[in-house]
Amino acid sequence: MKKALKAMAAAAVLAAAPAAWATSSTTFWTPATTYVQPYLVPHITYDTYVAEKGGLPNDYGLTVGVLPFEKLQAEVGVDSFLPGIAQNNLYLNGKLAIPEGALGKDLPGVSAGVVQTGNNSFGAVGGGIGLYFTPAIDILTGPVFFNDSALVKSDFMWSVQLDVDFDLIKKKKT
Repeated sequence: MKKALKAMAAAAVLAAAPAAWATSSTTFWTPATTYVQPYLVPHITYDTYVAEKGGLPNDYGLTVGVLPFEKLQAEVGVDSFLPGIAQNNLYLNGKLAIPEGALGKDLPGVSAGVVQTGNNSFGAVGGGIGLYFTPAIDILTGPVFFNDSALVKSDFMWSVQLDVDFDLIKKKKT
C-alpha cells in the first residue's frame, strides 16, 4: 500500500510539474533559485510536515532582501523548528545573486548562499503544486522524501507551506 501511495504521489507531482509555481525565495524545499527577496520586503513562511506515523516540528521563517541594487541582490533569513527538537533550533540562511539578464541580454542569473546552518540539519527531496491567492500569498503542497527515513520514522511526509510577502516601505508610483 505504501509503495502504491508513493507512486501516486510521485505521479501527481510529475503530472502537475508544468503548472507548478515556486515560492518567493525557494523552490519547494530548496533555495536553488536565483530569485532573491526584494529590498526590504520580508517573506514569512510556515511549513508543516506530517506523515501517517508522526510528523516534524513546524518551520517558522523570516527572510528579507538587504541590498537596494538592481544588478546585485542579497537576502538573509532565519528559521526555527518548533516545538524544538534540539537545544539550538535556529537556522540561518543567506543568498547573494546576480539576476537573470543583469550582465547582458539572455545571460542567466547566478546565485550562491548558505542554508540551514546550525545543528541537526537534514536532507530531503520533494515536489509540489503551488496555489497563489495573490502575488504575495501562496500555498505550496506535496510529498517530501527524506534521506534518512529512520530520522522521520516514515518513508515520506506531506508538506504544506504558507508563504506571505509584505512591503516595509511604500513604493513610489511611476
